[in-house]
Amino acid sequence: MGLNHLPLLEATSKESLRRLSEYDPQALSNMCWAYATLSIHDATLMAALSAESIAKISKFLPQNLGNTVWAFAKVSIQDYQLLHAIAGRSIVRISEYKPQELSNTAWSLAKLGFRHTPLMDALAVESMKAISALNPHDLSGTAWAYATLSYTDHGPLLQAISSASMLRLSEFNSQDLANTAWSFATCGFQDSEIMDSQSNEVLVKLADFAPQGLATTAWAYSSCKVKDSKLLAAISAEVMRKLDEIEPQSLGILADAKLACREDVERALQPLAKRFAEQLPMVLDDVLIQRFAEQVRETRVDNFGAWGTRYVLEQMGLRSPESSFLERAAAEIVKAGASAAGPDEGSSSKERQDVLSGSALVHRRVFSYGEFSLEVPGLGQPVTAAMTKENGRRDRSFDPRSSVLRPLSSPISGLVDRSLCSEFQLLSAALESLSQLTGTTSFAPTRGFIRLFVSTSPCVSCIWAIRQCQIHLPQVMLEVANGEEAYIFSASPEG
Repeated sequence: MGLNHLPLLEATSKESLRRLSEYDPQALSNMCWAYATLSIHDATLMAALSAESIAKISKFLPQNLGNTVWAFAKVSIQDYQLLHAIAGRSIVRISEYKPQELSNTAWSLAKLGFRHTPLMDALAVESMKAISALNPHDLSGTAWAYATLSYTDHGPLLQAISSASMLRLSEFNSQDLANTAWSFATCGFQDSEIMDSQSNEVLVKLADFAPQGLATTAWAYSSCKVKDSKLLAAISAEVMRKLDEIEPQSLGILADAKLACREDVERALQPLAKRFAEQLPMVLDDVLIQRFAEQVRETRVDNFGAWGTRYVLEQMGLRSPESSFLERAAAEIVKAGASAAGPDEGSSSKERQDVLSGSALVHRRVFSYGEFSLEVPGLGQPVTAAMTKENGRRDRSFDPRSSVLRPLSSPISGLVDRSLCSEFQLLSAALESLSQLTGTTSFAPTRGFIRLFVSTSPCVSCIWAIRQCQIHLPQVMLEVANGEEAYIFSASPEG
């Protein structure tokens, strides 16, 4: 369907809406697949297809289930009612799934950010059984899905993917290689044999790598501490050849990789980070905020990386807290990480590093620790607190709709709820405490301090939350530490 058939499709969708109740599961899933393949986002039709699919989900076969979830992922529609229905039905029929249906389903769930542990566990079991039938794209896509959803406890599956990949590395294209390296690094999967073998393929196909693939591959080998000087030099040279093509997001990643071209990458990233800092609104004006959001979307950056974020924070007039605060932050984040991991985890030196610094990128567990003391003249004792928050774990008492702060939708991962970021939750809690004391959201006379430590680089939404705090609290001193850049705790006796 290479020609423009939009008039026909529009007519088809209108007719389909009238007759959806007559469609069987095959027709429903085919309709979803067709519109997604053509990248047509017809929200009304997709909602109707979802409702009809849920009503007939008990009759869906594996192919229908796989095509439907893939279609909704392709057009980035998070329909949780449909996803839960598909997940429940998929678990029942999982043994009948073909290899491609297994990998497509895992990819789709990851693309939509939908964590359904029972289904992911079932997919892992069946994928290991079918591992020899998975092609390179299926292997890399499955690894990517588990890494993206932060499932770091599927070692047997990753080992199976590693072993199967070793036999077919010559068939991997540049994107497969980049995704696999990133996935293993993100899951903290230590297999030097596969990384070493992949490095040879990377060298052969390096010219085919897209800028994003170069960045994630460089980060993967850097984070895994692979000391292949020939490979790293070749990646650095390729980065320099493509430097003008590399988007801000990838520049931020490359600035933190240990490449010879690091200073050149920083010079390329600096004006972009500076422009972002200059675009941050100085007042809470709806027109200015909307313009800022549009500018962020045009820049297409979710995170400037450790170096770039520090540059932005400096442009905002924010400094790092003193070492005594950083030591307290280290202890509290380790305690929170161990508590969340369970009694048998989180106690080793490596696990402490994982929750404290750049390896938070590896395990995707991001913590924020904050202390604040806020005093309103004439209202007696200041509001003081110290607290730790983790990304994705929201206190039941916290309602983001009542927060004084507003998150910013990411131009890259727009399906992620940025009110779940640990920084956003912590800063919202500080302002909520102040609001309860004063009975108002006008905080201009407030004095005191807010000190914040984040275990990895704050995203652009969280930088915006910090700026909102600066606007709401003009007389309060804000200090921010970025654990990813510092690795400040590595000098501790057990670090």
